[in-house]
Amino acid sequence: MLDSLKSRLIFFSIFILVTILAGTVLLSSNFLSKKTIIETNDQIKDFALSSGWIIVNGYRQYYSEDYDKFRDLVGQTIRLKPNKTIDNVQLVDVEGKILFSSNQAEKIDPKTASILDQSLLPCIRSSRPGFIYANFKNGEYNCEFLTQVSNDQSQAQIMIMPFLESGGFHQYSLVYYLNYEYPSQNVSKFLAQASSYVGTFYGAIFLFFVFAIYFLLNPLSSAAKGVKIINQGNLDYRIKTGGGKEIDLIALAFNKMAQDLKLALQKVETIGSLETELARGKKELDNQFKDLQKKSQELEELRTALLNLSEDAENSRTQAITERDKTMAIINNFADALLVFSRSGKLEIVNPLAERFFSFNASQVIGQDSRDLLINPGIRPLIELVGLNLDQEIYRKEMPLKENLILEVSLVFVRDKNKEILERVIVVHDITREKMIDKTKSEFVSIAAHQLRTPLSAIKWIFGMMAEGDWGKVSDQQKEYLQKGYISSERLIKIVNDLLNVSRIEEGRFIKKPSFTDLSKLISALYDQHQGLAAGRHVKLVYEKPTAKLPDVYIDEEQIKLAVENLIQNAINYTPENGTVTISLKENKEDKDVEIMVKDSGIGIPPEQQQRIFTKFFRSTNAIRVQTSGSGMGLFVTKNIVESHNGKVWFESQEGKGTTFHITLPTAAKEKMES
Repeated sequence: MLDSLKSRLIFFSIFILVTILAGTVLLSSNFLSKKTIIETNDQIKDFALSSGWIIVNGYRQYYSEDYDKFRDLVGQTIRLKPNKTIDNVQLVDVEGKILFSSNQAEKIDPKTASILDQSLLPCIRSSRPGFIYANFKNGEYNCEFLTQVSNDQSQAQIMIMPFLESGGFHQYSLVYYLNYEYPSQNVSKFLAQASSYVGTFYGAIFLFFVFAIYFLLNPLSSAAKGVKIINQGNLDYRIKTGGGKEIDLIALAFNKMAQDLKLALQKVETIGSLETELARGKKELDNQFKDLQKKSQELEELRTALLNLSEDAENSRTQAITERDKTMAIINNFADALLVFSRSGKLEIVNPLAERFFSFNASQVIGQDSRDLLINPGIRPLIELVGLNLDQEIYRKEMPLKENLILEVSLVFVRDKNKEILERVIVVHDITREKMIDKTKSEFVSIAAHQLRTPLSAIKWIFGMMAEGDWGKVSDQQKEYLQKGYISSERLIKIVNDLLNVSRIEEGRFIKKPSFTDLSKLISALYDQHQGLAAGRHVKLVYEKPTAKLPDVYIDEEQIKLAVENLIQNAINYTPENGTVTISLKENKEDKDVEIMVKDSGIGIPPEQQQRIFTKFFRSTNAIRVQTSGSGMGLFVTKNIVESHNGKVWFESQEGKGTTFHITLPTAAKEKMES
């Protein structure tokens, strides 16, 4: 099919033209696509950097107060996005809540905000600076952390920019949904137009080649026959002339070449080899030139990126300095003394109030650890209170420092998201005035109670004797009133005794007289003692005796009796008619203690008031409605008595269904072992 020179020339002409055309289109397509994508990515990055601060600051300033103004501000910013590459911009917090979406006109309530795809949560929680790109693969988003836009990320579906504030604090992230369809369409449109022009041009060249081949190859056909004969080895054959000046010159050249064929063949081979080497060298130079162009462009992009990073770093440093100065101003003017220790235990921050409390100069102690601080006599009591290792949190622990200075100390840990301790903060509050007021109040209560108890006892005695008729016969009506007076005086005496007990507890004068005691006998006596009170209120009192003998406990029998008596009386008083109060006793062998339980089916304690139930003078609202009289001191006294015996007291309660109080007291064996 390609035996003739004419057919070969036509075939190779077509092949070369098609190859050049295809190569031109492919190279143009690749070059334009890469250039367009790179330019688009640069525009996306610039837009993200410029719009991020506007959107986040706008959200903080206007979102809650003036949502329309916020929408206008964000709308003006979004209209500056490059082409149509960004479909949507969302503002999310570190929990993945979508706080704002540029495609949603309505205001989003943070409480009901929707959550991003779970696979994107690690991306938005990252505190690393730079951009994060995500592609949807195998049913989830895969994230890659980059400090700048890369050509390899040209087809990323989502770009995330964490909004990092001073100190690496991270609260918000901006999520950009990308679409590269629009720039690709522009490239395709341009290539389509270019292809039509290039195709027309190469078509004209093809027609010219066909026309030239037709006129040139006819005279060459006869010369070709002669060349064929010469190629067959007949070097004496002469090609005929007469096909035109150029053809004659060719024929004469071939005739001459036939004479020196052997030498000519050698020279031709040498020249062909040189031409091949030259073509290969030219191609290599072309490739190197293209590589240099590409590297030059990449260096220019890198230079631009470095300039942007330098500018961002300077802005971040300025903001960090401002925030640091603001924080230090707050700490220095804080109403309490503050001491901040680093992860390694070094003292980092001290405010002026701490210097005044502990009589030291901050410049002398900054950088020291707790062991070094023990040398300083002013701060030594604080270090002894919180411990050398600062490994245990403390809440509102009192520390008398001087004669007229009582401090309240709290040690709290600042942790990261992995619960690792970052810093330890000691907060010291001056409670001298409050303690003086409490002391004055306690002294007043103690004096008043002592002064009231003697006349009240006399009044009770007088009411009792008159009601019994010791001073003459009284009528039934008179006896009823006298008995009411007797009961009221008894109630007042109980309140006075409670006040005295509270006063003794607060002053540290509630002295114990401990002895080894069998709790089962003590509880049995209390059970018998309260049968009358339970019967009078039509409440069933039950005592579940222990099946086995309990170990003795080392307690002040009178104090524990008072503590349990308060629980039993409360249970009976606040249980409606036909209700049940159950007293039980058991041994906890693992904990080496004995547990007392008082369970009722009464009114219960409201959930919102349960935290205050052991504070003095407190009574729940439903208890006041059931029984107006009462001091609100019984449970306070009970708690202090139990804890002074190294025991514990707690309760479970459900309003309207009842309450169960628990008291645990260590056995005598445990007390001995711990001592």
